[in-house]
Amino acid sequence: MIRNMFSIWLFMLVFVSTGSAMAQSNELRGVVQQAEEYQTRNDFFNATDRWFTALKLAEKEYGPNDIRTAKMVYKLALAYRKVGTVKDKRLEIEGYFKRALAIQKKILGSENETVAETQFELAVYYSFLPWGRCLDAEEFYKISLDVFEKALGPNHPKVVEKNKRYQKYKCQGEPRLELKIRALAIDEKKLGANHPDLAEDYKEIAGLYFSSGRLAGKDIGAAMFAKSESYYLRSLAIHENTFRPDVTIILSLLENLVTVLEFQKKYDEALTIRQNSLSVLINKFGTNHPKVAGAYFSLAQIFKKQKKYGEAEQYYKPAIRIYNKLSETSSNSKSNLALSLYSLAEIYHGQDRYAKAYPLYRKLMDITNDGKYTSGIRIDDAVLKFSQILIKHESYEEVKTLISQRVEKNAKLPLLFFNTLGQLYLAQQRYNDAEAQFNRQLTVFENRQQADPTLRADAIFKQYLAKTLVNLGNLNQVQGRTNKAASFFNQAEAIKKRK
Repeated sequence: MIRNMFSIWLFMLVFVSTGSAMAQSNELRGVVQQAEEYQTRNDFFNATDRWFTALKLAEKEYGPNDIRTAKMVYKLALAYRKVGTVKDKRLEIEGYFKRALAIQKKILGSENETVAETQFELAVYYSFLPWGRCLDAEEFYKISLDVFEKALGPNHPKVVEKNKRYQKYKCQGEPRLELKIRALAIDEKKLGANHPDLAEDYKEIAGLYFSSGRLAGKDIGAAMFAKSESYYLRSLAIHENTFRPDVTIILSLLENLVTVLEFQKKYDEALTIRQNSLSVLINKFGTNHPKVAGAYFSLAQIFKKQKKYGEAEQYYKPAIRIYNKLSETSSNSKSNLALSLYSLAEIYHGQDRYAKAYPLYRKLMDITNDGKYTSGIRIDDAVLKFSQILIKHESYEEVKTLISQRVEKNAKLPLLFFNTLGQLYLAQQRYNDAEAQFNRQLTVFENRQQADPTLRADAIFKQYLAKTLVNLGNLNQVQGRTNKAASFFNQAEAIKKRK
């Protein structure tokens, strides 16, 4: 009884009377007020910054384990949860919730409503994670709701509201990864870790870890990819040690394993496996099979990621040859042909080898003219680059036709079409038309930047914006307006250096 009264008194002092002059310094109180104002405007990016500052001030004023510091930790966790799309903050969010809980439990006890509130919000956080934390969420929901019902009764408005939120936010469907891991632990104990019956379970868990890792942040994703790799290796070990290994199953597992290795940037290991797989596939299917083409393409992609463009080119070429032959009868091969053409054309364009890029882009345009076979291809980017090559060849009418076709198929104009039209008019010495298009492009960038301030630091956005300014600089330079040209060039350089 005395403990409960003490907990209630402490809760009233710290969590209800949040900002008395005795409890907080003027600086801390001001930062908290700013954070709350940002939150009322749903500006959680700035709110997180303010709550983080408030936490540091609270740690300095009260110490790291004070109940008032715990409140700042909790508020920061809530704000970070609102910007959970910032993937690499997800690991921090859980840490902040747990830190607040540890302090609260130590001071207030496990049956306190403030503790239950933090547990409930942590459960909500777990519910929204794209990897398996549903069982953890349910556990915290139950603990939290039990405390509220015990303290307030099942019909209290606050309890009713919590139950409504629980029904709204609780995990939907089966928490497959968590259940699979728990079931596997039982089977391993019963059968042994290397039993043939577990190979498929290892493969399934590896796949679940991989798909979850792709949705997670950098740190959590890396841990999940490592888990995925280890489970694929376990499954492979079992299949390779059977009396008559099934080559098809082993190749499938190796394909999955290589994908995981590439996500971890373990390119040398991935290359070794891919090259061995290619030899096996050629022996099994011959030199003109779609799986062989896929192996060539995959090897080329790894070399491209390593910026080894010469090696990548040598593997794209046989992939294109095989897919080109098969595309006459297979729509899947036609789609793969388009992707292979695009990938190699990108290398040539990046090396200014326009004569080699031209026929690849030309065939790509023919294949994708009706809007099909564009999977994995930034088709608008390809159109723009092909347009630039056509401008160099003074094929102006073809550029107009190409761009107008793309505009008709896109209600939302792609990012650089106005720039490309401006370059076209500049090449034709239609300076007024060129200036109108470049300024139109500049307006697009300014509007997007105003709508999404985070684009100011986006590398691709900065590159495109700087390119538009350079185009305006070139336009003014050829007209003898050197001062105006220099102004645009200086603006472009400032954009490139902007953090």
